[in-house]
Amino acid sequence: MHFFKQSIAVVITFMLISAILTGCTKSKETEIEKDVIQKIPNPYEEKLEISLSFWDIENFFRKDSDDALLKEVEEKFNVTFKAIPTTWSDWSEKYITYAASGELPDVFAHDIIGNSIYHNWIKEGLIRAIPKDLSKYPNVKKIFDLADVKKTRYIDGNYYMIPRQTYKSINKWALDRVIMVRKDWMENLGIDDPQNFDDFKAMLKAFVENDPDNNGKDDTIGMVINNMNFAALLFLGSYPELCNIPRCWVNENSKWMPAYANKKAIGAIGQLKELYSEGLLYKNFAIANSQDAKNKFAEGKAGVFLHNNSYSYVPNIWNRYNPDLKFIDAVKYLHMWPSPDGNIYKYTEATWWSESYFSSKCSDKKMERILAIYDWMLSDEGALTCRLGIKGKDWDEKDGQIIITRPKNYDGSYISMFEYYPSSEVLSNMAAWQQDRMYTKNEIINSICGEDIVDMSIKEMTWHNNNAKIVNYNYDIVFMSTPAKDRLSRVNINDELIKVILSEKSVEEAYADMIERLNENGLQEAIEEVTAKAAQLGY
Repeated sequence: MHFFKQSIAVVITFMLISAILTGCTKSKETEIEKDVIQKIPNPYEEKLEISLSFWDIENFFRKDSDDALLKEVEEKFNVTFKAIPTTWSDWSEKYITYAASGELPDVFAHDIIGNSIYHNWIKEGLIRAIPKDLSKYPNVKKIFDLADVKKTRYIDGNYYMIPRQTYKSINKWALDRVIMVRKDWMENLGIDDPQNFDDFKAMLKAFVENDPDNNGKDDTIGMVINNMNFAALLFLGSYPELCNIPRCWVNENSKWMPAYANKKAIGAIGQLKELYSEGLLYKNFAIANSQDAKNKFAEGKAGVFLHNNSYSYVPNIWNRYNPDLKFIDAVKYLHMWPSPDGNIYKYTEATWWSESYFSSKCSDKKMERILAIYDWMLSDEGALTCRLGIKGKDWDEKDGQIIITRPKNYDGSYISMFEYYPSSEVLSNMAAWQQDRMYTKNEIINSICGEDIVDMSIKEMTWHNNNAKIVNYNYDIVFMSTPAKDRLSRVNINDELIKVILSEKSVEEAYADMIERLNENGLQEAIEEVTAKAAQLGY
């Protein structure tokens, strides 16, 4: 890019001097300009095939779809994307398989920063470092200037991933974990918003036993969840630090430990165990797939759904099952009750979730092309294109305002981008989630989510900003690497918590069994190593 700008400057200077000294005509200048510009090397002259993997990519990069947006991006950068399949259900296992066979994609989405897979892949040379000179990619460089991202620099001084930024402020994570509740069921049964766990449990019990939908059938479930990461939202009311399980290192009695290793966790896990043992949590939650919970809530089978805000995703599923009942008329977000210290807390994360990784087999040429694509995607032009479609066809700009020109449905809402350009789901999230935009009301966001859902979300975010506190995680500790900590990270803690919940033993006994298993995988050694290393850093 620097060379290109210099070349243009030389061309312009040469043309001006020539005009003055020789009195060249306008047509002659144009001929010279064309001739010289034609000699400027095209940075994307060589066509490259880039293998790419992203969640459910096969649903979005479809061979049977004439996707003009995907075609435009490929032509702009002279690449062909080769989709490597992975899904939300198997992504972690798929990448382990790809790594073992030496077939990691050129670029792929994962969430392994700070765990043993991440450190092992670096040591084994399976993933490549990000170039240190990012001056040609200013939008990418901005990500590495963030304070929490700087803490991820590896011990050799390199970065081995590009964080997929979600929000510019950690406060915006509040709605990434929400309690969706059937407010019409609450009204039918005369239930007020729960003020503590006992109230919440009583509400679920009423949903199961008191025919909240007035259909005369015993067919309702109290609560459904997608996975333990969402179930952990309830820990905000009992042990807030445990809410974000992958990040939950805490200092207790001058020792750094995972929050689940602190005995405070027993009561928090015990509450979920109560809900399960009393039939208030969907009995098959541990083996259900990622769609089961969404569908059961949308079908009207469950009163509470723990998920993320999802903007339009859950409402869209809702509309399939309930064409005559608007989502916002039947559903609301419950606010979390105070924790033992009297404060209300909200889900907290770093400014990003998940990262882009690059195979060590990805050549320098491919890496440069990928960085150019990412830099464009992170620009205003790229972000608008990937989210709104092709300028001049799907949207345009007038007097500084974005005008959506995409056709509308019968109800006045814009036809989904996915219908026109399935690839937009990947292209708009490949470099960054950029979800800050979702809490700014304008025609763009309204076109994506629907104005009523945007209003609902902004109102809820405002409430959290005014009433809820963040959970303070120390990212120097979270991303720290020690031999035992890396070994411990191989354990699926969610599976361990599920074992406690499903166990027929008391929560105390089942928890003790879990700690014993974790000790066999280096828990106590990890606590000692991290505490010692933290002391060296002044913690």
